[in-house]
Amino acid sequence: MRKVFTKIFAIVLLGLVLSVSSIFILSDRRISFAPGEPKSSEELDKNNLKDKTSNNKTSNDDQDKEFEDSGKDINSNENTEPKENSETGENTETEEDTQLSVKISFAGDVLLASGVESLIEQKGTEFIISDVKHIFEESDISMVNLECAISEIGTKAPDKQFTFRAKPQTLDVLKFSKMDIVSLANNHTLDFGVEALLDTFQNLRDYGIKYAGAGMNMDEAARPVFIEENGIKIAFIASSRVIPGGGGSYFDS
Repeated sequence: MRKVFTKIFAIVLLGLVLSVSSIFILSDRRISFAPGEPKSSEELDKNNLKDKTSNNKTSNDDQDKEFEDSGKDINSNENTEPKENSETGENTETEEDTQLSVKISFAGDVLLASGVESLIEQKGTEFIISDVKHIFEESDISMVNLECAISEIGTKAPDKQFTFRAKPQTLDVLKFSKMDIVSLANNHTLDFGVEALLDTFQNLRDYGIKYAGAGMNMDEAARPVFIEENGIKIAFIASSRVIPGGGGSYFDS
């Protein structure tokens, strides 16, 4: 009986020693256990990594919130700050970085002769053009087809049913509406011959209005007229199906 008790006591004592040794080893590795199953060092390393990832995600979420509050697109690579030279700090943004545009208005036949000329004399320049003037004023460049000679000289084209010629002061209508250029490539340009056409050229130049589609010869009539606006240069040309008997828009010297 004493031998059996001694063996049991020895086994219990050995168990206590092993337990104390295990506790010492675990304490030396600085591992603590939360309620539940014991965790290995590998599992704890994974948990530490997860904690760091969670902290980073929280930080990113805060940044996303800042972007939402600012109204910016998080996925956009657009840099809204002016371009600067990294060395000098000077703004290096060029005109190519800015979108350029030109607004052009075109209108059809404009007749300043006959009954229209009489109405201009009676009612005044503004009365004739007031309803559409704002369209041309809001445009960068405006162009119409001038369907008459602007002159008080010349000889009427023979065998032509309709001929039109207006006094130079009728160009006040075009000037008042901010007209930049007219086409002379039509069947009424030579209604009163070469002399009236030359006078038309001069009268348009006097009013600062450019013209295309007519000239001293074919090359000049076909030559583009260039107008530059907002940094953009635009070429204007004018042409027409020539009608015999005074309908041509050019002549040879």
